[in-house]
Amino acid sequence: MFFRKKNQVPFYTPCQEIPLPERDMDRYVDPATQKSLRTAAFRSYLVAGAAICALTIILGKLFYLTVLDYDK
Repeated sequence: MFFRKKNQVPFYTPCQEIPLPERDMDRYVDPATQKSLRTAAFRSYLVAGAAICALTIILGKLFYLTVLDYDK
């Protein structure tokens, strides 16, 4: 009979819940790095919001031209 070595990755059967790894990295990050990560996240949200606004304006204009102002 074959026995699995202890240092190998465990085998999970289908539909079996796989445990998530511990997320303790935030505890060990220094305050300066935490501040820069928060700033980067804020800037990412700002850029995403601007892109969504721009796409909404463009799609609104296309809707107006194709549906509401179709005689031109």
